[in-house]
Amino acid sequence: MAQNLISAQLSGEAIAEIQQHLEGIKAKLPFLLSLSAEEKAALLVLGNAYKPLVDKAGEAVEHYPQILSGTFNTNEFKQDFELLKAFETIVRQVRDLAITVEDTNTAIGSDLLSASFEVYGEVQKHKDSVPGLAALAEEMKAFFPKKRQKAAPAK
Repeated sequence: MAQNLISAQLSGEAIAEIQQHLEGIKAKLPFLLSLSAEEKAALLVLGNAYKPLVDKAGEAVEHYPQILSGTFNTNEFKQDFELLKAFETIVRQVRDLAITVEDTNTAIGSDLLSASFEVYGEVQKHKDSVPGLAALAEEMKAFFPKKRQKAAPAK
């Protein structure tokens, strides 16, 4: 096996413990939302360009509350403002974890596919000499369709 980016085991006990921790994290964040693509498209998006604006609005709300109309919910703004500051650290850590989990999953899949190509080569080599292997060889062959050769250009 030429490629081996990942060599590890994950016990059933470890999987159960990880899932329990993930459920615990979700329980600590009962306000999490799942938005549809349409709902997301309808929202204003706070990107890096507007974060300074939000910070300045936070300053205005804190130092000049008298300028805001009576219908503006100052308490909700302050709560959301503080939540964003606290949540950004969590989001960064979860995003970093998600990226490494996805990269690891990609590497595991790549290792397996690379090794499967080697196995396929051995199956093809021995299909006629090992009873029952020919049927498996045919099933595996379906993943390698022959490419049609392009016709030579006319001269």
